[in-house]
Amino acid sequence: MKTCRTRTSLSEMHPGQEARVVEIKTNDPSQLRKLIAMGLLPGTIVTLVRRAPVCVFRVGESEFACDESISRAVLVAGVEARPPE
Repeated sequence: MKTCRTRTSLSEMHPGQEARVVEIKTNDPSQLRKLIAMGLLPGTIVTLVRRAPVCVFRVGESEFACDESISRAVLVAGVEARPPE
């Protein structure tokens, strides 16, 4: 699995797109705790489910919703599709 070098925020992903979290950009301890509780840590694979009216994303088997300010703080890099096994 290769990770692209281009970074974007979780809020800019397209529904169905999968990416790897590469950085969390927040100085707000409360926001950081929320992200950690949702499993959004560098290296985590995340799939965007929908962007509106709130950002809904999947980490593993769990789905979470967050507002735009939180989704903008999560920087991701696209992950290429795996070849069929």
